[in-house]
Amino acid sequence: MKKGNTGGGVRTRAPGIGAVVAGVAAVAAAMFVWTGGEETVGYSYVVSESLESDENDGLASIRERGVVVRRAEVVSGTGERLAELRFAETDGGPILADWRPRVDPPFITSAPALGEVADLAPVLERHLPDDGYRLLAWWDTSRRLRLLGDVEAVFDEHIGEPLFVPAKWSASYSRIAEIETRFWGAPPDDASRARFMRFADSLLKSEDDGIRELTGLAGDGAAVLVLHVRDVVLLGQLAPERIGVAFRDFPADGDVHGMVRSARAWVSENGYHAYATMQPDPDRVRVVALTDEASGNTLAARLLPFIGNDQSSVSGTRLVYKTGGFWVYEIEGAKAIAGASSS
Repeated sequence: MKKGNTGGGVRTRAPGIGAVVAGVAAVAAAMFVWTGGEETVGYSYVVSESLESDENDGLASIRERGVVVRRAEVVSGTGERLAELRFAETDGGPILADWRPRVDPPFITSAPALGEVADLAPVLERHLPDDGYRLLAWWDTSRRLRLLGDVEAVFDEHIGEPLFVPAKWSASYSRIAEIETRFWGAPPDDASRARFMRFADSLLKSEDDGIRELTGLAGDGAAVLVLHVRDVVLLGQLAPERIGVAFRDFPADGDVHGMVRSARAWVSENGYHAYATMQPDPDRVRVVALTDEASGNTLAARLLPFIGNDQSSVSGTRLVYKTGGFWVYEIEGAKAIAGASSS
């Protein structure tokens, strides 16, 4: 079976953005509009005033530290609202708090639910030692963990990849990447990007080779790996020739058994290998499927809860915590987390 992101959302593979020009101030609205064929393509980040305190929005803890949180919308050149987001203003540039597309997702990016990150961050903050460890996670997860829990991670710069660009805009990918850069800031230097891509590559390898690569990335420090089911979707966008990923959203209407039947039927009809679920927001359950057996043998797939997968059999890892779509592992030899699994 041909590998690639199919079955829902955007399916265009995006090239890297390492050569994109530097951006302007973090909070300034970024906008480029250009004409492509018969259609004018473009969008802007329209930023509102800072948000008032709300103990129930998951961001109260960072406001207590004096961090400004703002709401913004992604608005097309014709005035259509494409996405809503909240972000924090920090010395290291804006950090995405949550992202809610108003068009078929994923659009531009895909982020784990804010509540799940907010649940995980204090656990890591309590149980990780002050030094001597290396926390390995996707770059946007790393930035949100630092925002919500003051947790240091290896990849805490805004890499900006992959982007989920609508098919009708695919020919203008580099210009869309420039819009993103003008709002979020310039990507890191080539060495930092290459180091993150080495991490992504380790997740796409076989379990034994991938664990060796992760251990190498950790260096002399203890290694803690944080994965989310969402990460498989990003890997499928980043390297569709190496992992086949499909997804479909189902309504979260309370009928769990009905949703499971529908998910199994969809997986069976398409001949997919295995599936897992995540909940990007309260209204939707996303079923993420691996399209073939080879994809199920990647390290990322082996460490995530795909149906029929025995995660505990991955040599060199120990599950220490899980919440929502997040799974936290200690890499063999690491002594970074003490008792987190019982918290």
